[in-house]
Amino acid sequence: MLSEILYSVAVMPIQMIVEFIFSIMYKIFENPGIAIIFVSIVVQLLVLPLYKQSDAMQEEERQKQKEMEPWLKHIKKTFSGDERFMMQQAYYREVGYKPAYAIKGSVSLLLQIPFFIAAYNYLSSLSLLQGASFLFIKDLGAPDAMLTIGGFSLNILPILMTVFNVISGIIYTKGFPLKDKVQTYGLAAVFLVLLYQSPSGLVLYWTLNNLFSLLKNIFMKLVKHPKPIIAVFTAVVGSGLFGIRFVHFFTWKLYEATTAAICMLICFLPLILLILEYRRDKAIASGKKVRKEPKVYVHDKNEKSIFTCASVLLTVIMGLTIPMSVISSSPLEFFGNTVTPMGLVIRTFAVYVGFVIVWFRIFYALCTEKAKHFFTVGLGVLSVGAVVNFFVFAREMGTISTSLVFDEAPFFPALYVILNVIAYAAVIALVVLLIRKKPIILKRVCQIAILTLVVMAGKSGIDIVNGSKSYVKPV
Repeated sequence: MLSEILYSVAVMPIQMIVEFIFSIMYKIFENPGIAIIFVSIVVQLLVLPLYKQSDAMQEEERQKQKEMEPWLKHIKKTFSGDERFMMQQAYYREVGYKPAYAIKGSVSLLLQIPFFIAAYNYLSSLSLLQGASFLFIKDLGAPDAMLTIGGFSLNILPILMTVFNVISGIIYTKGFPLKDKVQTYGLAAVFLVLLYQSPSGLVLYWTLNNLFSLLKNIFMKLVKHPKPIIAVFTAVVGSGLFGIRFVHFFTWKLYEATTAAICMLICFLPLILLILEYRRDKAIASGKKVRKEPKVYVHDKNEKSIFTCASVLLTVIMGLTIPMSVISSSPLEFFGNTVTPMGLVIRTFAVYVGFVIVWFRIFYALCTEKAKHFFTVGLGVLSVGAVVNFFVFAREMGTISTSLVFDEAPFFPALYVILNVIAYAAVIALVVLLIRKKPIILKRVCQIAILTLVVMAGKSGIDIVNGSKSYVKPV
């Protein structure tokens, strides 16, 4: 049970993102190979800021170690035993360094582990890959076996993946200490062993990740101003998505078309912002506009409290109150061979704890002050919007399975969607206004909402327990 909870917290949120992206891309292209390519691209773009910040942390740690190295060598040469330990600790205190900071050097490695496990568990057992061919791969659900030598099949994709990994490591670790190089190349060897006999769909995904990592390392080394290139690249990806499947756009259901349109908008957003920035700079250069001093974002104590409250609020409503409300309506229907109603609640709550409390917090911690401000606004909008949706727009949405998945995709009338959009626009305006003018009010609203939702979840929990008493386990 504990291992399941830990998996739900650390890995399942990432697996849900992988599954969500794959489902949308498969719906658009109707080809699992292309869907895997776009999953890799989107995931790499999403985590790019995270890896960029972790690289900065690693570089900071390496510089600190380099600065301390002469004195540490002197201490090791001069002292021994407990005396050496005490002198090292005294030196660490003097320079403001804690040995625990050494973990900064392994941030990238630690981040890769849950992403690898999530992709492995999802793609290695995906039925859509069984028997599906893609380019030179005959079966995405089996090892590629592209080359046969003397009766033995040789899997090329894992070798190609390792080559990309090693080249990327050579570029990335140039000038680094030996221990960093050993860690990079050792990790490449580990992935080769782990994935050599894996389904080629999974290896294709990880090979593309390594290829994009290689391109990213080359890109960061050679390009001084990457923002325009990244903006154009994402816009091209969006154009490709829209252009290739445009003919199906008007035959989709409303929520499918809306999801596709949002994906396109997200792809074009960096380019739109870049154009607006260019036009502003051009207007300033021509004298039509006065350049203002850039706003200095200070993520103060109130905003940090709002982020925490909004995180808890979103976790409680999505992971506790809503699932318990659904299950309490008919607890007996949520018993299965390996699941009970309360076990399902615990698992769902753990997933949202991982999603919001853990992963959102990780991204938040690695953000700049400006990004933290916008992260707080976004999370405030999501949490308050979820509360509004729950209390105002609740409706019958069809039959749901024991895994809390709808048997059929819910249908939303056009008027319902329009009213929902208007409500979210009002929530955005309200949250932005309160954060700027009266952050304490937003904080109190979140706290009151949390308390109310917890009480509602408690009542639903009592109903689940009482409703489960009549359950008789099948013989």
